[in-house]
Amino acid sequence: MLSLDKTKLIEDLEKFVDGRPYVVMPKMDGLTCTLRYVNGVLESAITRGDGETGELITHNAKAIASIPNTIPTKIPEVIIDGELMITNADFTRINEELIDQGVPFDKLYKNPRNLASGTARLLNSQICVDRNLKFVAWKVYKGPEENSFVNRSVFLAHMGFERVPVEWSHDPSNLEYSIEKMKNWAIEHDYKIDGAVIGYDNIAYGDSLGYTSHHPRNQIAFKFYDEKYSSILRDVKWTLGKTGQITPTAIFDAVDIDGTTVRQASMHNLTIMKNLKASIGKPCYVFKANMIIPQIDHFDSDEFDIDIPKQCPICKHLTEIVKEKNTEVLMCTNYNCSGTMLNKLQTFVGKSGMDIDGLGGATLELFWNKGYVRSFV
Repeated sequence: MLSLDKTKLIEDLEKFVDGRPYVVMPKMDGLTCTLRYVNGVLESAITRGDGETGELITHNAKAIASIPNTIPTKIPEVIIDGELMITNADFTRINEELIDQGVPFDKLYKNPRNLASGTARLLNSQICVDRNLKFVAWKVYKGPEENSFVNRSVFLAHMGFERVPVEWSHDPSNLEYSIEKMKNWAIEHDYKIDGAVIGYDNIAYGDSLGYTSHHPRNQIAFKFYDEKYSSILRDVKWTLGKTGQITPTAIFDAVDIDGTTVRQASMHNLTIMKNLKASIGKPCYVFKANMIIPQIDHFDSDEFDIDIPKQCPICKHLTEIVKEKNTEVLMCTNYNCSGTMLNKLQTFVGKSGMDIDGLGGATLELFWNKGYVRSFV
């Protein structure tokens, strides 16, 4: 089960649709789960996991009221994808109960998604019942031979599932209206969504497009905002740039974002790092800006607590804090710093410069250390 390709631009959705009949549905912000029914009986429930290996949670699925243990069909095998969710109201109730039990604020659950994910993996099925974990179906992967996504959605209703709304259209100008309807549906049902999913109604056509290594080509996600992932700051790495500026990079526990493992993100300069209140050992929240570049959104921290180096990490000369347009940056005071010069030389020999084939960073550093290279000439 691959991740979806993502965009924040309506124009990309219009290009994707390309005049074909399409469907719009909400992108549920919970734990993706696949149910398998054999001869109408629930056989297994598996989380998405990392896209290749999931966790078997059948024992919990059988206790969740919104997952039928049997469905009224003679189809030998039915496979249904959906989302395990906790409503915003239940999320608030559960945290309030923890507060009444004396649990400190920083130990409360951070969001409904993480709570749903953790609850579904517990061994005690009664906790799923107590927390009112719900399953909302959004796709029939296998079962009825209908070639229409909309018709398969109707099948879900006949089988007794709560399902996401599915808006059908062939007019790209309806996209924004349909997406707004998804937002309103989520508000009415008290679910958290983080976007909308757009796909082709013609299932055979969508399947014929195949896959990339990262995503299927039959659907695309429209994101409302950048999704944030929690981690813990473990260290700060200081990197010298070609201008002599020393940039702080956050090193944190690995998080999986859109199928890639992320362990670090630039904090750009001292002002940004201080405003974030960066602190070693404190929780940090990571996202991919424009779904590409890892960034720190914020820290769960009351104050800034990072040691700013007094020496350049490369040449060991003194550093100084320089203010540029209300922004504090850390600079190496050595004009002839080898790190600064090496960075300039790498730019000089790179594709945007002289494009010297075979002269990469490692080779250039070796030449520098042996004294072969000291200038552009």
